[in-house]
Amino acid sequence: MALYNCKPVAFISIGRSQYKYKYWRVSRLVVLPDYQGVGIGTRLLTWAAQHFYEKTRLDFFIVSSNPQLIHLRNSPCWILKRAGHSVNKNNRFRREKNLINSSSQNRLTFSFKYKPQIHKQPQPNQDHTYPQNNQ
Repeated sequence: MALYNCKPVAFISIGRSQYKYKYWRVSRLVVLPDYQGVGIGTRLLTWAAQHFYEKTRLDFFIVSSNPQLIHLRNSPCWILKRAGHSVNKNNRFRREKNLINSSSQNRLTFSFKYKPQIHKQPQPNQDHTYPQNNQ
């Protein structure tokens, strides 16, 4: 959850896959309308992805049809895995769940994978002291 002046303004829900290939997946990312478009959702999403990666070393994905999230393709933290429409009527899961004629069938979606940020530890000087940050 993201707070602004102690007020919740954004929420993210994350689930873990139940398949052989384990990964984290965003199931919901919501930002209140008055706070949209200023980067709160992107910051919350990226923070959550890094946090879950550091704790579990599992991949982290988001699939969305929200056009505001396409800007993630310009971020060094996210890799665009797929952009397009979900129209495969031969997909067994879609048939079994009766999603063949769902309203999202022809919706443009984007799939992104988080690219973990590796934080390098400062290396000691020759006298085995760490450099000071004098800013």
